[in-house]
Amino acid sequence: MMASTPRSECGPLPAPVTRLAEPLKRFHKEAWHTPQGRLIREVIFGLNDGLISTIGFLAGVTTTIGDLHTIALGGLAAAFAGALAMGIGAYVSSKSQRR
Repeated sequence: MMASTPRSECGPLPAPVTRLAEPLKRFHKEAWHTPQGRLIREVIFGLNDGLISTIGFLAGVTTTIGDLHTIALGGLAAAFAGALAMGIGAYVSSKSQRR
């Protein structure tokens, strides 16, 4: 058997460095990598995090306090504090990423 250069179905494979850089170039040209797409992603992750932490907090409060109004008020306070913390964190992160 003869030794041959590595080939793909489309032809010879590029040099290793070029081969590693090609997916990155294609990745950055994808249409879904837009600021609106990033915003949607951040909103979904924020909602997910906020819901999980608030539900966890309410589960703990419900086991110790029996008053429905106190539990509801505690849940609203936890949701507001979580949203404020996520918003400040996202703002600081975006400011440092721009620099």
